[in-house]
Amino acid sequence: MIISQGNIKTRIFYLIATIIWAGFIFYLSSIPDLASGLPSWQDLVLRKLAHIAVFFIFAYLLAKTLNSVKRPALLFVIMAGVAYALFDEWHQSFVPGRMGVPQDILIDTIGVFLGVWGYQKRQKNLFD
Repeated sequence: MIISQGNIKTRIFYLIATIIWAGFIFYLSSIPDLASGLPSWQDLVLRKLAHIAVFFIFAYLLAKTLNSVKRPALLFVIMAGVAYALFDEWHQSFVPGRMGVPQDILIDTIGVFLGVWGYQKRQKNLFD
């Protein structure tokens, strides 16, 4: 079983939070121009850090939904996170002023792996 037993209300809360967060990512990807007004190199760094951050949170919330540190559950989180990153870039390719960039999938994937790592570290600290 990928999903471990646990408080069902808590798991439903995290599932709803994950869905809302995925919707937030979709919304951000729908905005034609997210320019920060910073110089171009700073804007680039800010955008890439934002990619990492939003996918970190997505992966962390999904891992909390599954409530398991077992390999199949964490692999599912990684696969779902990367799949959503692919979908997100594909979606952006249809938004005027935006484009789907394959490099962003890699950056999003870094956020997914960091989210899973953060979840694992947090769970380990809870039970030490």
